[in-house]
Amino acid sequence: MKVAFVSYKYNWDSFSIIKSMFETLQSSYDAKWYDLTYKNDGYNPDMIWNVGYKTVPVKTDVFTVNFGLSDPAKFIETKTKSCDIYCTNDLTLHKQNPSYYHFSCFSDKRYHQPMNVNKDISVLFFGNRNHKRIPWRGEFVDKIRKQNVQVKAFGDGWGAHKDDGGFISGVNMLKIINRAKICLDVASDTSSLAHRLFEASCCGVPVITKNRADVEALFNPDQEIITYDNADDMVQKILYYLDHLEELEAIGENARKRCLNSHDVTHRIDALMKFLKEKI
Repeated sequence: MKVAFVSYKYNWDSFSIIKSMFETLQSSYDAKWYDLTYKNDGYNPDMIWNVGYKTVPVKTDVFTVNFGLSDPAKFIETKTKSCDIYCTNDLTLHKQNPSYYHFSCFSDKRYHQPMNVNKDISVLFFGNRNHKRIPWRGEFVDKIRKQNVQVKAFGDGWGAHKDDGGFISGVNMLKIINRAKICLDVASDTSSLAHRLFEASCCGVPVITKNRADVEALFNPDQEIITYDNADDMVQKILYYLDHLEELEAIGENARKRCLNSHDVTHRIDALMKFLKEKI
């Protein structure tokens, strides 16, 4: 089975989901990388995968699979019509359109591992402070800090607070994740599960996120992940678990086991390939 893998090298050195997908596919199948768009260069693939919203699908007779890795925020309806199979990481979008294949984000056990470092960060947040679809990120972080709880925040738009930092990636990011007692995921009711959620979980770091359908479908709440209903609930649960570290540690251990057993990139690629072989 030959696959033309069309994508872009975004954060190629930071263990990105695109890198994990390509390396895992290439380890078991004949796969060739194409930058942004497929070119008919004599490779003669059995399938073309257009991975990510920046790719430019081309008209071809080759069986084509398009991926929306940032749905619903960057869902592009025209890309669902220029392929044989559309893969979305958003469970709600899949339920609304059952012909779309649900391809959830994942962890990569090769990179996302526990480290023997001090747990000196109470709460960790990754992501830009100012987000068009989730404008309350800064408000949530500030609300936690008002309880005298340390929150380290990394990404664009932070910097006014002593615990703010800029963009980090690669090994530095993994070290920061492993130093955290809790990883905060600020989401909306319609947010799909972000890759940072799986990465932290696979490192054995408990994640607290908004309660929604995607979470309950992929994790056991209160056992493998912590969920909140609103900002006040989030703060109260963070305060509770920081005062009950044994319970917190157990959730982190369970989260890692779940990722290793169900949410590794190898599980996603193997399941998808099995599905696609029946469609070609």
